[in-house]
Amino acid sequence: MLFGAAGILVAFALGRELTGSAAIGAVAAGLLLADGLFFVESRLGMSNIVYAVLANGALLAFARALNAPPATTWRPLLATGLLLGLAGATKWSAVALAGAIGLGLCWRGFGLWRAHPRPDGDPAAADRSPALLRWLPLVLVAVPAAVYLAAYLHFFLIGHGWADLLDLHRAMLAYHRGVGAPHPDASAWWEWPLAASPIRYFAAEEGGRRLSVIANGNPLLWWPMAVAVAWVAVDWWGRRPAAAAVLLVGFFGQWLPWALSPRGTFAYHFLPAVPLGCVALAVLLVGGWRGGGWRRSVAVGYVLAVAAVFAYAYPLHAAVPLTPEEIDARLWFARWR
Repeated sequence: MLFGAAGILVAFALGRELTGSAAIGAVAAGLLLADGLFFVESRLGMSNIVYAVLANGALLAFARALNAPPATTWRPLLATGLLLGLAGATKWSAVALAGAIGLGLCWRGFGLWRAHPRPDGDPAAADRSPALLRWLPLVLVAVPAAVYLAAYLHFFLIGHGWADLLDLHRAMLAYHRGVGAPHPDASAWWEWPLAASPIRYFAAEEGGRRLSVIANGNPLLWWPMAVAVAWVAVDWWGRRPAAAAVLLVGFFGQWLPWALSPRGTFAYHFLPAVPLGCVALAVLLVGGWRGGGWRRSVAVGYVLAVAAVFAYAYPLHAAVPLTPEEIDARLWFARWR
């Protein structure tokens, strides 16, 4: 639950950092609180929630690095590398995130250089371009590798050597390549935003009632997420390109690489992208609220509907005893059953 609480704070900080609005950060955090997958993974203390918090912490540092003054750019960049290393020590999928962040830093550095190529241009922008690029090897390779190896310090202290570490990694790689056998809860990457395939963690019966722990995204949150992210990123592109880059890297950069995964995949692999989807939805909702009239009514109605869906599904997330009929009423689609 500690990492779940930290994840809510990171979602708030991301929303505020990308938009400059504490209201948008608060709405993004509130939406994330109403997500069933986030709730279950936090409550069970799964490694998925640990990775999601560390990965989004790295994105937050990345966002700050893109806008930091040249003299202090190294601080958020160093934090980015440290958090990527911790995320990589939790799950290897951090490698894809590091690559996406690297592309984002290269794109931003090149954009700054092209906008201010001459000494008579904006000195802050001109200086930030080489500052961003100069730190790339350290941020994306040296620091994450050092943190990753530090995670195996205990492995060496109990007598293992480098050859043992290499054998261990070969075994882990072979395991992941072998996680391809059919599984009732497995789902393809393109199914995740549809909240089509939940993960069933627990089932029991007690006094004629059934207890379940089923992790699934809140469908009212997940269904519009990809469209909301694309819409906001396009809107931001000409006005705040750095924020648009972070949003795209954080959502699509943590989701689409799973299309190339050699192993079986599950809906919880989408979890790190969900906070960025919440930020995009929060941008649209706060914009609707400020627009007044019917837009405000739609924004309020949507938030209330999201909260109602989470409350209705809560017994399935928290092993609250239900009758078979009450369970069936909450499993809306055949794939959920």
